[in-house]
Amino acid sequence: MPANQKVFPEITREKYDVFRQEVREKMWIPPYSDSGFLRGAGGLFADLVFDEPGKTISIRVRELPKGETYMSFFNKIEDVLKGISV
Repeated sequence: MPANQKVFPEITREKYDVFRQEVREKMWIPPYSDSGFLRGAGGLFADLVFDEPGKTISIRVRELPKGETYMSFFNKIEDVLKGISV
């Protein structure tokens, strides 16, 4: 898998709904549905797809804010997901 893509497993509908709320608190704008763009201040632009039957979130980064790396961005996503208990 390319460095700009990552799949996060074990994501239920409830966890995805909480995830969308949590990323808003980080000033990111999630898609309005199960797939679309994740956007944020400073130039974050990524494709995000929630696969409910497969219980995954797939993210493909198109642009990152200056000074951000793919690894640091995906670590932030992982931290949000780890903080969700449903």
